[in-house]
Amino acid sequence: MSESVPSVRIIGCGNLLMGDDGVGVRVVEALEKMRHGLQEGVDIRDAGVCGLDLLNLLEDVDKVIIIDSVVGSGNAKKGSILRFEIEDLLDKDNEHVGIFSAHDIGIFDILTIAKHFQELPEIVFFGIEVG
Repeated sequence: MSESVPSVRIIGCGNLLMGDDGVGVRVVEALEKMRHGLQEGVDIRDAGVCGLDLLNLLEDVDKVIIIDSVVGSGNAKKGSILRFEIEDLLDKDNEHVGIFSAHDIGIFDILTIAKHFQELPEIVFFGIEVG
């Protein structure tokens, strides 16, 4: 990992067979098509319905951007893009809300496990409201 170029990993989560749930995967597919326009040091991954495998994708980078669908995140309309910092994702009040999911296990649980076993990069989560 180069000191002068911070490394970024963009992770799209979702299940294409479940309609709107595949939105994170569709976003990373679009990013792959425009890869030549991205800066050096950007790694793009389709994580599918990753569950605990997401832990491995949090390693060896300075920043992680996770993109996934969210449901029932409040007053957001379908198609809204919501941005959450790691503090939001680890907020105990959000643990059982059901809006942050890596499908097999909630993002709250994954990050709680990760913070006990590994150093976490900067993490930003973009949720796309699917209604």
